[in-house]
Amino acid sequence: MRRLSLLAALALGTTGCFVVLGNPLGVLQRERPLEETTVEGEGRDKVLLVDISSVITDLPTRHAFGLIEEESTVGRVQSELKKAAKDERVKALVLRINSPGGGVTASDDVYGELVGFKRERKVPVVAALGDVAASGGYYVACAADQVVAHPTTVTGSIGVILVNLNLEGLLGKIGVRNETFKAGEHKDLLSPLRGATPEERRIVQSILDSLHARFVAVVREGRPKLDTGRLAELTDG
Repeated sequence: MRRLSLLAALALGTTGCFVVLGNPLGVLQRERPLEETTVEGEGRDKVLLVDISSVITDLPTRHAFGLIEEESTVGRVQSELKKAAKDERVKALVLRINSPGGGVTASDDVYGELVGFKRERKVPVVAALGDVAASGGYYVACAADQVVAHPTTVTGSIGVILVNLNLEGLLGKIGVRNETFKAGEHKDLLSPLRGATPEERRIVQSILDSLHARFVAVVREGRPKLDTGRLAELTDG
């Protein structure tokens, strides 16, 4: 907890208590109102702790054979920040990030929510990186004014990836033939039943390049002191 105290000093320049918003049952969060819990410190001023853990998602995750639904990262962050925005005693925000990344849009949505909260409340934001803060995890961290990493933190991976399988050769060996019917030249783009054409590769690459450019722009905005050359070195994936 000593690390939290150091983060408070960075964020507030003073002391205060650390609070989290959630509910005791966790996975049933959407069915219960958020409750505030003090995890360290005392005093009137508060530092809100927001956890960004595991894969960053914009869709609920189901557990126990679909019987339990856990709110998405985007939904949870939105709920926590909406409640915190109404509390004038919240003087700073600390992001605890331990995530390998996630969906491009989900990461961008969380980033946008954090930037919006910071602008609305005009409070400092500090990102505390745990074991991993890669790809979308670092994307989210770019919303912070300061980033604090553990000596063993793995971070970076500023890039975009799409993995696709071409099973045409394998299926041919077992006598399975592709008979796809379509309307629209590129409707079966990225089909695993055949290889991609040069034109399709160009289309997919242009999409990935566009998403990567957005990621780089977010890093540039969040880390304006990086010169162009150094930024290019750090955003190679």
